[in-house]
Amino acid sequence: MLNLQPEFDSDFLPVREAQVPFLKRCRRAVDEQCCMCSWKRFIGLLVAILPFIETIRSYKLRKYLLGDVISGMVVGVMNIPQGMGYAMLAAVPPVHGLYVSFFAPLFYFFFGTSKHISFGTFAVVSLMVASSVNKISHRQNELLEIAVAASGQNPAAESFTNSSISILSPVIATYTDVQIATAVTILAGLLQCLMCLLRLGSLTTYLSDELVSAFTTGAAMHVITSQLKHVLGLKIKSFHGAFQIIYTYIEIFKNIASTNLVAVMVSAMALLVLVVSKEVLDPRLKPKIKMPLPAELLVVALGTGLSYTLDLAGLHNVQIVGTIPSGFPVPCLPPFGVMGHIIDDAFSIAIVAFTISVAMAKIYAKKHNYEVDSNQELFAQGVSNMATSCFGGFMAASSLSRSAVQESVGGNTQVASLVSGAILLFVLLLLGPLFETLPSAILASIIIIALKGMFLQYKTVPELWRLSPPDFLIWIVTWTATVFIDVKYGLLIGVAFSLLSIVWRSQRPFIAIMGHLPQSNIYRAVNIYKSVGEIPGIKIFRYESSLYFANAEFFKKQLYKLSGTPFGKSISAYGNDDNNLRLEEDEFGSMVGLPEESAEAMQNRTKYIIVDCSMFGYIDLSGVKTLIHCCLEFDQIGITLLLSSCRFKVRNSLERMGFYDKISRDRLHLSLHDAVLYATSKLPDGGASMKQLQLLKLESDV
Repeated sequence: MLNLQPEFDSDFLPVREAQVPFLKRCRRAVDEQCCMCSWKRFIGLLVAILPFIETIRSYKLRKYLLGDVISGMVVGVMNIPQGMGYAMLAAVPPVHGLYVSFFAPLFYFFFGTSKHISFGTFAVVSLMVASSVNKISHRQNELLEIAVAASGQNPAAESFTNSSISILSPVIATYTDVQIATAVTILAGLLQCLMCLLRLGSLTTYLSDELVSAFTTGAAMHVITSQLKHVLGLKIKSFHGAFQIIYTYIEIFKNIASTNLVAVMVSAMALLVLVVSKEVLDPRLKPKIKMPLPAELLVVALGTGLSYTLDLAGLHNVQIVGTIPSGFPVPCLPPFGVMGHIIDDAFSIAIVAFTISVAMAKIYAKKHNYEVDSNQELFAQGVSNMATSCFGGFMAASSLSRSAVQESVGGNTQVASLVSGAILLFVLLLLGPLFETLPSAILASIIIIALKGMFLQYKTVPELWRLSPPDFLIWIVTWTATVFIDVKYGLLIGVAFSLLSIVWRSQRPFIAIMGHLPQSNIYRAVNIYKSVGEIPGIKIFRYESSLYFANAEFFKKQLYKLSGTPFGKSISAYGNDDNNLRLEEDEFGSMVGLPEESAEAMQNRTKYIIVDCSMFGYIDLSGVKTLIHCCLEFDQIGITLLLSSCRFKVRNSLERMGFYDKISRDRLHLSLHDAVLYATSKLPDGGASMKQLQLLKLESDV
């Protein structure tokens, strides 16, 4: 009878991988990644870095061109109002949003691997850029107040500006909002490229769908809050840091009497036109015209014309976009002096922008059956954002709404981005000044309506509670932290809570006492299946988790409960107590043994405890020490602890960490059934018990 794991290994000789020295592995990795020994490998590297080469090479003109042109034109039209609106959201002049909408997709075309996402301005990322800009601006204002108090000069005087401020704050006191936004953008792009070099494209696996949903929904609350002052025509001070959203609403209600009624009317008309277009006309006309109505552009055109005709800015004090220069800015590097103050913001922005973009890219890649390289996406987005920042642009990411439109109206490749760029080029060179009288309330209305998709995510929350309470808690914690603390800290807190929930669940895994199904070799939990029964003299303990430092004490505690020994005291001290085992379900839903009869009666009945290790993915040194400790202590009261169904890596860990130096190898059994057969054969009535089992030998290694 072959039932010991060592016997099985000696007969069938498991394959062991040859140990390659660390330096040799490093040289091999460098050779594979960097050593270009042939023209073919050079071409392969070039195509990997510049995916557009493959796009152009395999482009099917008749099949793809019409769809790309139409989708590019539609997205280009959408980019005009959204670009200006999201620039306002990012706390920079609206024209800089047009720079982002032109340059970011242009550079992404050369380096990106997604064929369908619309890369450019995005509300959540723009809000995070604004948070960084407002933080530095707030610090500059504080330094200005300090300078006023210290110098006693008039802050409006030129001599004060050039002397006092520069002395008190030579680093950040002279940077404009645009300089801060471009600085955080180039730094975030640089971090994305660095993550690409470190092969951190899989970083998004730590951001669950529920976490991303909660974060974007919470950020959308900040977006709407930031636009209310434009909708109401109020001029209020901005806040940053914890509870900024609460302070902002307090400030709004304090100044509600100063509401500009004309701005409110303009906003109401814009919202009405957009809602009717999106909710009434689009569903009816889209099947016929195969594309959404350009409602945003229509609202922008009407609002601009109305503002110019009625002189809303001059007569009614309605805030307008202002000067929009024609052409492009002179390319220049953002200031590096401010980067030390915004590196934490840049890291958060880089992670969020990448996560949202690659999630969208993978959705469309799966739908259209192609692959997206996460590491190449990091590189593509990093390079695009770094280049865009040199032209006055801020952080770009994949837009949910524009990507959906680009794909739905027939976009096939990123050639659509070139068509969209051509439209924006025409606007920047010729039409920019025409939008100077556009009311800011119109752009705020466009931003609010664009957030509809994010707010629809609230519908999934009740269902999430029914399906998975832990995921529901992750959603609530992330949303609460994002809304009431800060956007960047909300993401960090959400990730931390998500990881802690995983650790907590692994620390408290499901534990079951296993029973035997008669006339079979099947073992199931006795608290779930009524047809199974325990084998006399044997307790089978199933622990559904890996065994490591974080849950080793819990494992030991539950195992001691099974033996009737209170946790934390010497097991041998209870050899004469009047206790025995009775099964009860503990607070974790696990079946455990609790004291009831005398220890002597318990020993006569229970001689073997079998730990089913089939669920052990790995075991660390703390886990090995715990197993050794349990084996030795159970030996003192005549109970033998056996291990079954250990995986190859677990057995290697036991060997490497000295388990067999103190514990005999015959404790390790090939399968649970083999361990039961072994234990039964050693019982006083072993022969009779084995006949009662009438089991077939299980010969597979788990």
